[in-house]
Amino acid sequence: MIVFLICTLLVNSLPTLVLFDMGAIQSFVSQSFSREFGLLVGELECPLRVSIANKHEISDSSVYRGCVLEIFRVSLSLDLILIPMGGCMCDYGYGLA
Repeated sequence: MIVFLICTLLVNSLPTLVLFDMGAIQSFVSQSFSREFGLLVGELECPLRVSIANKHEISDSSVYRGCVLEIFRVSLSLDLILIPMGGCMCDYGYGLA
């Protein structure tokens, strides 16, 4: 069973449309939204290959490390990998699958 939840939360103190994907093991951020972070982009040790909704695969190694996701006044640290995204600004991989 694949479960999704979409809501608006704070990511790095910015109101953000977040997709919680209970089957994902990585967390992603749209390239356009990430420009608002004002942070330096880091690099993964090797590029990550991702299958996206239109069944295409993309590869990227750009990452924002130490981002903060706020849920009910609890702050969670996460690394966000940059990918081109449509309507959602942030995809949080919760990894319950």
